[in-house]
Amino acid sequence: MRPVVAGRRILPKLTVLAIAAGGALLCSCSLSQQLVLDPEGSGSADVQVSLKPMFVAYLQDLEQSVGGSGAIFDTRGMADTFRQFGGVTGVSVESPSPDRLNIRLEFADITQFFPSRLAGGVPPPVTFVSAGGVSTLRFYLSRDNFARIAELPPFRGNQILMTLSPQEATHDTEKDYLDLLSYAFGDYAQGASVADVVKASKVRIALTVRGRIVSHVGGVQQGNTVVFSVPLLAALVLDRPLDFSVTFGP
Repeated sequence: MRPVVAGRRILPKLTVLAIAAGGALLCSCSLSQQLVLDPEGSGSADVQVSLKPMFVAYLQDLEQSVGGSGAIFDTRGMADTFRQFGGVTGVSVESPSPDRLNIRLEFADITQFFPSRLAGGVPPPVTFVSAGGVSTLRFYLSRDNFARIAELPPFRGNQILMTLSPQEATHDTEKDYLDLLSYAFGDYAQGASVADVVKASKVRIALTVRGRIVSHVGGVQQGNTVVFSVPLLAALVLDRPLDFSVTFGP
């Protein structure tokens, strides 16, 4: 079964938000990110992505339908793109199997990935401010700033993943996405309830700070780590911005 083409862009038979800076994945796939941050904004990020077999088969078909090789992850291209960002001191991108992607980044300044302010006063996806010995990292993701996430791998230069991302000019609801996904999966779903799978899926981000946590918005604190668990559907639709932060000191 091949993905269909229609409308304003490619309308795939599966619509997903894959990674991101961020991020998200579906179909019992998992996205886990561990972020370690120093008070001056340096640190590291480890991202692990795991895909279920039916999702792998679908994405391989989709890649081939637009003239690609069928490979899901372009690890060399991702690594080269990350190295172009200022402040990146170490990069490792590996795909040990078609269903897995591991990314390791070390950086001297997390603010180098995004501008401090976008047009119209929209916050960037990641903001870091340090003053008076207190630092705050804020994550803010909306339809208005998702284009900045699209400048990072694996979205950058990837027609498929750009097509699968939230669309700024649309007003899709969660029901719209679930209806589309339920239709789109077709034979790939193998009798599974796509809606149930998506509703149960989450994106997990664990932020560990080298210091003492003063406060946080969203998430659950575990020592000097705050764990944020975001419903996949919320990241897919982005009809409401995702906004959470951590403030920490010495």
